[in-house]
Amino acid sequence: MFGDLFDEDYSSVSNSQYGKGTKLKTKSLEPPAPREFTNLSGIRNQGGTCYLNSLLQTLHFTPEFREALFSLGPEELGSLEDKEKQDAKVRIIPLQLQRLFAQLLLLDQEAASTTDLTDSFGWTCNEEDFLDLTVAVKNMSSLEDALWNMYVEEEVFDYDNLYHCRTCDRLVKAVKVKINALPFPRLLT
Repeated sequence: MFGDLFDEDYSSVSNSQYGKGTKLKTKSLEPPAPREFTNLSGIRNQGGTCYLNSLLQTLHFTPEFREALFSLGPEELGSLEDKEKQDAKVRIIPLQLQRLFAQLLLLDQEAASTTDLTDSFGWTCNEEDFLDLTVAVKNMSSLEDALWNMYVEEEVFDYDNLYHCRTCDRLVKAVKVKINALPFPRLLT
């Protein structure tokens, strides 16, 4: 039911911490940080996924939902191994949700990643096109200042607010530009 959740072996991890023969699936070479004294596991923010994460935690702590999700087997959902097969009927989103909930329940980790789940939604990057902006102009000297403050000024990720780099699979300092381009670039020049 949990697919290949436990498919990478960590020979460097002590057996007393993870149990003898336990295999973990992760993209990094180091095991995840263990849970603290609460014995609870959180969910990492991918950048802009905090509302999704709070919904996922709520669903996870709703026993009826969690049990119904885990009661779905391969006959209803298919298998992740078959997702590339042309005629296979695989329900990727509930499968990834099962995997995430299993990680939250079973792995000794401080926080789980939602990357596989959000990829199943088609959310492969946080960049998106949109046609309108909400702009607060109260106490602003001009529309240009309001746009600059809300949408153009860079956001810095450092110290306690580091960015998780998917490429190097670690937390790094980063600078985020909120808008790449406007349809009317003369507004900001």
